[in-house]
Amino acid sequence: MKEIRKYTYIALGVVMALAILVAVLKADTVTVEDSTTVLSSREPTDVIAVKVRNAGGSYAIAYNYEEGGYTIDDLPMEYVDISGFIDYMTICGSVTAIRKVDTSGADPAAYGIEEPAAEVGILYADGEILNMKIGNREPVSGNYYMSTDDGSTVYMYPGDYAVRFLGKRTDFLSRNVTSPAIMSSPLSEITDAHFSGKKYDFPISIIAAGADPQARLDALSFGAATHIVRTKGVHQLDQTYGIEVLGSLLGVQSVDVAGYNVNSDELEKMGFADPDVAAVFDRVLQDKSIQNTELLLVEDTEEGGYLATVNGTGLVYRIAPPEFADIKVEKLLLRWFLTPMILDLDSIDVSDGENEISFELLHGENNDVTVLMDGEELDIGVFRKFFSLLTSATSADGEYLENCSPEGEPLFRLTYGYRNEAKEDDVMELFEGSLRRHDVAVNGTAEFDMAEGWLRAVKEAMRALKAGENFDINW
Repeated sequence: MKEIRKYTYIALGVVMALAILVAVLKADTVTVEDSTTVLSSREPTDVIAVKVRNAGGSYAIAYNYEEGGYTIDDLPMEYVDISGFIDYMTICGSVTAIRKVDTSGADPAAYGIEEPAAEVGILYADGEILNMKIGNREPVSGNYYMSTDDGSTVYMYPGDYAVRFLGKRTDFLSRNVTSPAIMSSPLSEITDAHFSGKKYDFPISIIAAGADPQARLDALSFGAATHIVRTKGVHQLDQTYGIEVLGSLLGVQSVDVAGYNVNSDELEKMGFADPDVAAVFDRVLQDKSIQNTELLLVEDTEEGGYLATVNGTGLVYRIAPPEFADIKVEKLLLRWFLTPMILDLDSIDVSDGENEISFELLHGENNDVTVLMDGEELDIGVFRKFFSLLTSATSADGEYLENCSPEGEPLFRLTYGYRNEAKEDDVMELFEGSLRRHDVAVNGTAEFDMAEGWLRAVKEAMRALKAGENFDINW
C-alpha cells in the first residue's frame, strides 16, 4: 500500500509540473492562426539595399550600379562568404511569416516588438520598402515574433531566418582562415612547411623529398623517405604525427573576426611583426599550381587562443590553438639516425678509436654489388648483416636533448659515402653521455642519445669481421 501511495504522489507531482509548465507557456505565448503570410516573394537580385540595427551595431548593404555588385559598409568583399551572402539576400527577397499571432489580451512586452532585437529595412528594385522588427524568441518553437511597418500585426517568423538579422557585419566574412584540404592526405597536398616564431626554440621545416634538389639529396640519408624534417639537423619525418601537424594548416576556421582593413602599423602593434608562430607553406592546388601561404599567430591575451592573419590581407581572426602552434619535435622525427640504401652508397668507414674498417661498394649491372673490406672481397650476405646492424641505430627513448654539446674525441665514428657526388658524406659520431647512454651527433649536430648496447654490438661485430667469425646483430 505504501508503494502505491508513493507512486501516486510521483504521478501527481508530474501532472502538477506539467500544469505549471502549460500555464507558463500560455503566459509567454499566444494562440496563432494556422496560415502563412507572404510579405515579399521577390528574387535575391531584386534586393537593392538592406539596413540593419541590432545589439551588435548597425550595417548597410547596397547595390553599386557602377561596379555591378554589392557592398557591405567597408567590408572587403573579396573575403565575404559568398554562399552565406546569397542565402542572406534570398531571405531578404522572400519574406514569409509562419502565421499571424493573436495578440488579444496578451502583454505586448511578451513579443519584444517595442524594444526589438533587430530593426530591418529592405529596399526592392520596384521601389517598395519592407520594414521589420524582430522581437523575442518564442521559447518552444525557437521562432521569433516579428512585426512590420505600423506594428499593428505580429507574426511568427522562422528562427533560422531571424537570427541572420541579429548578427554583426563581420558575420558576412568567411570563417576560412585557410582553405580546406582538397586531397586525401596533407602529405600530398603540402610540399613544404616552415615554422618559426617565439613559440619555437629553433625553426622547423617539413619538406617533401622531391620538393627541391637539396631535399632530394637530404632524403638519401634515409633511403625511401618521402619527407624530411629540418631542425638543428636533418631527420626523416614520422608520417603519423606529420599528418596531424600539416593537416592542421588546412581548413583553419576562425571563431570570430577581430578586425578587418587592418593596416601594417596596426598589425605591428598587435604583435604580428614578431609573432609567436609563423607558418609558411606551399600547397598544390587542383590545377597543379602552387599556392604560398604565410600564416602568422600571436597569443590572444583577451579571449584566449590566437589572433591570426594570412598573407597580409588586413583581416585578423580569432582562432582556437592549432596543432602546429605546439609542435612536439620528438614526435615529428623517426627514431632511426641514418638509414641509407646500399644502392646509393659507394663507401662505408667505421672506427671505434682502436680499430678501423673501410668498405668499398662496387656496383655492377642489375643492381649487383661487390663489397671490398679493407681491399678484400667480403661475402655480400655477411656485409648485409653488418649493414643491418649499422642502420639499426636509434635514439634511446626519443627524448629531445635541448642543449647537447658533446666534447672531446668521439668513441665511434660512422661515415657513409654516396655515389651521387653532390651528396656530402653523412657522419655519425658517438660521445660519452648520461648513465648507459651515448650522445649521438649526426653531421656535427647532437639532438638525441642512444643506449650503449648498440656500440658494444658494433665493436664486437668489427672484431668478428676481422677474425672471420660470426656475430650477433641484436643489441
